[in-house]
Amino acid sequence: MNDTAKFSAVVRGWEHRFGARGVAVGFSTLHLGVASPPADEHEALLVAAEHFAFCPDNMWQGNRPYTLAAYAERITGVHHGTSGGTDPLSGRRSPGKWP
Repeated sequence: MNDTAKFSAVVRGWEHRFGARGVAVGFSTLHLGVASPPADEHEALLVAAEHFAFCPDNMWQGNRPYTLAAYAERITGVHHGTSGGTDPLSGRRSPGKWP
């Protein structure tokens, strides 16, 4: 199943709301730069739920504890991130920030 249109719509929403821009695409990764990330816990929790729906690996393969609240704390104020796969700069799994 080709979900490119759905993925594009989600990323476009992040672009409009947070100034997210694609900066690199890998085989199984999408790297975003984020101009205005969630600044408070409530907004970050809502975005964390979106990230989980978009790419659950960001939470399951990120840092413990594997909860939306912990993930939300990690993305608050973060201006970059990786979705899925391995970070090409460090060779490590994504820490679970901005898909």
